[in-house]
Amino acid sequence: PSDADSVPFEFGFEQGGFDIYNFTHSGDNSWEVAQENPLNGFYSAQTPQATPGNTSLDLTAKTVVGRVSFKLETSSLNDDDQLRFIVDGNVVASWSGETPYSEVSFNISAGVHTFSWEYECSFECEGQAWIDDLFIPVTYDQGIVTLSP
Repeated sequence: PSDADSVPFEFGFEQGGFDIYNFTHSGDNSWEVAQENPLNGFYSAQTPQATPGNTSLDLTAKTVVGRVSFKLETSSLNDDDQLRFIVDGNVVASWSGETPYSEVSFNISAGVHTFSWEYECSFECEGQAWIDDLFIPVTYDQGIVTLSP
């Protein structure tokens, strides 16, 4: 492939952790890879259960023009607890309440982008969120898939 080619970065969390692909965490709590509620396979990423505060799972990647997609589920109090998908600091979409697993996708431009899945849980937190089957059209540069510039 040439430098302009896209290589599909597909991640179903089946490795049982985040470290292999340079995911980072920020906020009051950390996301977990767990077997509790996977859509496919044995694992999904999930927020801490019923833990008040904000938690963010972040990944920086160099992409080509394409679509980012993932599957998500939420189980939370309407409007009080929210899962937000953020690209480069801008909220692209948010979900709250009872959302069964569904696939979402968004256009992405070429360049280096930071993708964040942020979950905000109110003081009376009873909610949780899951993501699975992440797809990002990353670039292929000299035989290396660029996930963290």
